[in-house]
Amino acid sequence: MKDEESILSRRSFLGAGARATAPPWAAGVFGTGRPYKEAAFRAARWIDSLEIHRGVNTIWPISPGASVSFDLYSGIPGVVLFQLALSKAGSRDALTRAMAGANTLIEHIASGETKSGLYVGIAGISWTLERVYQQSRVAVYRDHARLAARTALESLPNETDVVFGLAGVGYMLLRMSESVGDSALLDGAVTCGERLLDRAQETDDGGVRWLMRSGDEVEMPGFSHGTAGVVAYLATLYQATGSERFLSAASAGGRHLIALSEGDDCMIPRKPTERIFYSGWCHGPVGTARAFHALNVAEGGRWADWVVKCAKAVRKGVGFEDWNNFGLCCGLAGKLAFFLDLFAASGSQNWLVVAKRLGDELVRGAVSSDGELCWPHAEHRVKPSEIVAQSGLMQGASGIGLTLLQLDAVLGGESASTYLPDNPFLYPNNINPE
Repeated sequence: MKDEESILSRRSFLGAGARATAPPWAAGVFGTGRPYKEAAFRAARWIDSLEIHRGVNTIWPISPGASVSFDLYSGIPGVVLFQLALSKAGSRDALTRAMAGANTLIEHIASGETKSGLYVGIAGISWTLERVYQQSRVAVYRDHARLAARTALESLPNETDVVFGLAGVGYMLLRMSESVGDSALLDGAVTCGERLLDRAQETDDGGVRWLMRSGDEVEMPGFSHGTAGVVAYLATLYQATGSERFLSAASAGGRHLIALSEGDDCMIPRKPTERIFYSGWCHGPVGTARAFHALNVAEGGRWADWVVKCAKAVRKGVGFEDWNNFGLCCGLAGKLAFFLDLFAASGSQNWLVVAKRLGDELVRGAVSSDGELCWPHAEHRVKPSEIVAQSGLMQGASGIGLTLLQLDAVLGGESASTYLPDNPFLYPNNINPE
C-alpha cells in the first residue's frame, strides 16, 4: 500500500492539527505545541473538580452528581491509572492523587467485593494497585494487589469473557504472576485457560466459539464479551506456557472469526443473528484485531493479514453503526489506541498518520469550561439521547486523556506505555502493512 502521506515531522503533524476546523477554545490547545498533552492535562482538571476527599482517601463519581464505581471499566481504578500517567508526564500532584484513590480501593477490598472480573470486579482493582506500587514503590499497594489477585483466584467467575469472566481474570493473573513472581498466580491463569477449553463449542465452519455465559443462545463474537477476547487470552497464555492445547483452541477460534467476517476487510457483526456492525474495542475490529495479533505472535506471522484487515475496516469506517461516543470502549479513543498499537508493532507511518487524525478529532470534540475539558457522549448506541460526561476509563475522560498522553509520547519519540493487562500488543511483532 502506498503511503498516504510521507513521513511527517512532529512540527508538521501538529501544524496539520492546528489548521483543522476546531472550536474557538481549541486554538489555545493546538497553539501550545503539544496539544494532546495539554488536552489531557485539561481533562485532568475537570476530573479533579469532581474529587471528594475522605481523610487519606479520594473518590471520584462516574459523572457529576452520580454514584461512585469501584470497577476498572467506569470507576476509581481508571482514574487512578490516568493519574499515574499524568505523573509520568510531569504533573506534580498526580501521584499523590493516584495513591489517595488506591487507598479507597484498599478500603473497598476490605468491605468484601464479590465480583471477580477484570473490568467489573476485584481483578481490575488488583492490577491497578500493582501499577500504583510500580510507580510509588510503597509496599502496601503491592501487598493488597497480591491479596486481591489471590481473592479473584479463589472465586473465579462463571462467565468466559474479558469484561466479567475467565479471560479477563486470566489476563490479570498472568500479568501479575510476571510482575510479582508468584507461581500460584500463573497456575491460576492456567486454570482459567483450562476452564475456557471446557467451555469451547465446535462450530459448523470447523472452528470453535465461546458464549459469554452457560445457557446463552446468542453469540457475541467480539473482544469484550466473546470469542475474540478468549482467543486473544488463550494465544497469550500459550506464549507464557508453551502448551499447545491453548494454541490449538485459539487457532480454531480464529478460524471461526474469519468465517463470520464479511467483505474484503474484517467486518464481523455484533451478533451473527443480526446485521449490526460496531467498529470499536467491544464488538468491532478494534478489539478483534487483538485476537489476530495474539495469534500472529504465537504462530510466527500467519495472521498478520487479518490484523491489517481489521485496521483497514476501521480506517475506512464504512458500514458501522457508530454513534456519538469518544470513549475507549466504543468510540474514538479506542480507535486512537488501536492505531498507536499498530504503529508500535509495525513502525508504519501510515498508522501514525491515522492516529494523529483521531487525536485531533478527540481534542476538537471536547467541551471546554474554565480551562477544563470533558467529553459528553452517549455510552449506548440504543440510548442516543442519554448524553453524559464521565470520568472513568472506558467511557470517560480518564481513558481519553490516557490515550492522548500516549499519542503525545509517541510523537515525541517515546514508546506509548501500556496500562492494561488484556492488550496482546504488549508483544509486538512485525506487522507489515501493504
